[in-house]
Amino acid sequence: LVRTRIGGFALTDAIDPTGQTIEAILAHLQPIEAALGDLPRLELSPHQVDAIQMGKALPARDVAGAEPIEGEAALVTSAGKLVAIAEVGGPLKAVKPRRVLAARD
Repeated sequence: LVRTRIGGFALTDAIDPTGQTIEAILAHLQPIEAALGDLPRLELSPHQVDAIQMGKALPARDVAGAEPIEGEAALVTSAGKLVAIAEVGGPLKAVKPRRVLAARD
């Protein structure tokens, strides 16, 4: 068995890094946001980004678009930069960071 596709990524788009220059490898890298697929994205304010980066949960009512979501969502800055993957909803109706990916400035 050979996996030929996962999400939006295909085996035909991959390169063998053996013998490649670092420049050639870097030219083929995709931004992390490309791996999000159809995961809902929630845009955070700068203050919300700070809270999420410290691992704090936010009330879903305070995050635009979060209230109807139950499950995982990508938390992004206004520029679209990925901050974290969060669990949204639950009994507390909160946006809880599960994997924080952006370092604090």
